[in-house]
Amino acid sequence: MTPVYVNGQKHNNSRDAAITTGGTEAGIRKAISSGLDYRGFHVSHELPEEVAPPPKKRYPGLSLIPHPQVTP
Repeated sequence: MTPVYVNGQKHNNSRDAAITTGGTEAGIRKAISSGLDYRGFHVSHELPEEVAPPPKKRYPGLSLIPHPQVTP
């Protein structure tokens, strides 16, 4: 029994993952083997890596402080 991760949540096997997704065990296994999402859920045998958001683009002339506090 290999663990299955559904959107980062660990499940003991593909049957438990099928209950969470509302699908079938065979569908979970096929999605994992083909590397596709299953019914809108990311399923895999490995824990997904956290993807850092891309840094915001900076343009010349913009202030470094987005909303400076100004006191009268």
